[in-house]
Amino acid sequence: MILLDGAAPRVRSDAALGVASIMGGPWRMAAVARVVPRRLRDAVYNFVARHRHRLSGAPSCVVPPEGEAHRFIAAGTILLMLAAGCSPGADRPSAADSLPPSAETVDSLTWVARADGIGPIRAGMTLDEAAAALGEPIHVDYADFGNCDYATPAALPDGVSLMIIADTVERVDVIDPSAVRTAAGAGIGDLESSVVASYGSAATVEPHKYTGPEGHYVVVAPPGDSVHRIIFETDGDTVTMYRVGRMPAVRYVEGCA
Repeated sequence: MILLDGAAPRVRSDAALGVASIMGGPWRMAAVARVVPRRLRDAVYNFVARHRHRLSGAPSCVVPPEGEAHRFIAAGTILLMLAAGCSPGADRPSAADSLPPSAETVDSLTWVARADGIGPIRAGMTLDEAAAALGEPIHVDYADFGNCDYATPAALPDGVSLMIIADTVERVDVIDPSAVRTAAGAGIGDLESSVVASYGSAATVEPHKYTGPEGHYVVVAPPGDSVHRIIFETDGDTVTMYRVGRMPAVRYVEGCA
């Protein structure tokens, strides 16, 4: 869940508590949960998100009738359901990471990382297609690594870059903690154990090439997808950076080097 209410975006348990505050009445009592450390709150949130349909007994979320829609989206507030979103495949949270974006424009709601890209950018796009999606030219000079280079278009969030190989977007690297999160709500600074729990059987932990055995890669393979991956790098405790894209480029430890 992401809550956009005119302030900075809030995710997961922070977003849920924000919604409770907006709802008012007895729901405001949920604010006492803020004294619990965010990592513990998010762990509970992730558990509920993974098992929400089993807990509620409903196979999917109900779309409110027109006459009741005002009770779900308040004026000036937008709720974007992502990690705890509504879909028949609710028990497979990582599947959302392989879905392409539906937004036609580049705005703050599109910056969610998936196994196949970020926002309107998908691995496999040509430079021209990616430029059209971002609304600006993308320049690479291939000066140092043959036909591989990185691009950081101004439209991308800070700390996000595109790996370009032979004029094709192959992967997206995220190195800034304030940048973006995945559709399952995972991002830089999260506990490794929390990321593994979020993705369940779709995640495998491998020793890091340079910092192992303490450091790890958490490799997420979306169900039924043999092409795309999400790879989190950790220090053994927390996520330090991550990348998404298609094989084999997403596996390149040294990037273009």
